[in-house]
Amino acid sequence: KASQNEGEQHDHQPVVVTLQVLQTCFDMPLHAAAAKLGICITAIKKVCRKLGVRKWPFREMRGAIGADDDDANGHSSCKEDDHHDD
Repeated sequence: KASQNEGEQHDHQPVVVTLQVLQTCFDMPLHAAAAKLGICITAIKKVCRKLGVRKWPFREMRGAIGADDDDANGHSSCKEDDHHDD
């Protein structure tokens, strides 16, 4: 028995994803970027590999932004060695 989708033509236009297009989505989770671009997560991962992006940078970017901020207690998130040997 043939499937219902067999023989159907999809009217989807090809999606062109460049490094510039990807960079506009680096500040969001991978699933959100996929939804914004209208492609699946696997497609984004394949494009990233071809363009030399080894890992989706959302977490690293979010961490870098928060690294300079103070936490709720007023402590810097960067640790410095307070002990000095004389």
